Amino acid sequence: MEAPQQLDPNNSVAQTMEASKAGSDFTPRGRMADKLAAAAPYNFFLSAITDSQPTHTDLLSVSFQELLDSSLGELECSLQIHFVIDINWPLEHYSSAGYEQLPLLILYDGMNPKLEAISEKHPNDTVVKIDVKTSYGTHHTKMGLYGYSDGSTRIVISTANLYEGDWHNRTQGLPRLPTVPDGSDTTFGESRTDFRTSLLAYLDVYQLPQLEPWMARIRFRIFLISSRVFLVHSVPCGEFNIPQVPLWGYPRLGYLLSQHATHIDSSYPLVQSPKFKYRYFRYITTFMDPA
Repeated sequence: MEAPQQLDPNNSVAQTMEASKAGSDFTPRGRMADKLAAAAPYNFFLSAITDSQPTHTDLLSVSFQELLDSSLGELECSLQIHFVIDINWPLEHYSSAGYEQLPLLILYDGMNPKLEAISEKHPNDTVVKIDVKTSYGTHHTKMGLYGYSDGSTRIVISTANLYEGDWHNRTQGLPRLPTVPDGSDTTFGESRTDFRTSLLAYLDVYQLPQLEPWMARIRFRIFLISSRVFLVHSVPCGEFNIPQVPLWGYPRLGYLLSQHATHIDSSYPLVQSPKFKYRYFRYITTFMDPA
């Protein structure tokens, strides 16, 4: 196994890390685009851990602040779909990146007076509480969509909710999606894994007018033809109906495995911590490549 890739500690970026610290912002700024290029073709990242100094400069480790890094493009809007949110934490990072005035749409579950009143203090932020039938297994997708001025959209699906503890200790993924030419047919640019169709189906279940601009952006302006990733969302909005071809959760995973998985030699060892079995398993299924 190769040693983790590191930023050169002698370069200007590493030398100015201390100056850029703000809360959990302990990773160098202006280098996320380089990290993304280095992570191709898998774009698989682990979160940078506060107490683990090597992860602060590891090319395959990221902080939440880096998802807002200016090197990725000029952000014009974003959408966050999470189960648990400490609203002050992401807003501090948006402010630190200079994006506090940009439109931010948040879908969340759970009673949180801070979220319900946030639009009064931040008129550009819209929060929508999602009513679910149960807190177990529904609306547990942790997803961020980031829209840029050039029309491109970045999708981040992780195992972390939007609060500090999760982002210091959970795994992140970061695929970047280029744009579809204007006027293209809605089927143009779809991947052989139907990633875009799966994402639109998930968002459509919520039946929210606030999501319509995002769905239009995804439908007409995201080019996914090279994607080799299947999308496995958690069950949205308490929707428990399982169609003939399952769309959500473990039924969806089981269906995809039955269609695409290759035989695994039973002699291969598997070492996994029981504590992180659920979250790790969900992340791997979210970014599973077809056979």
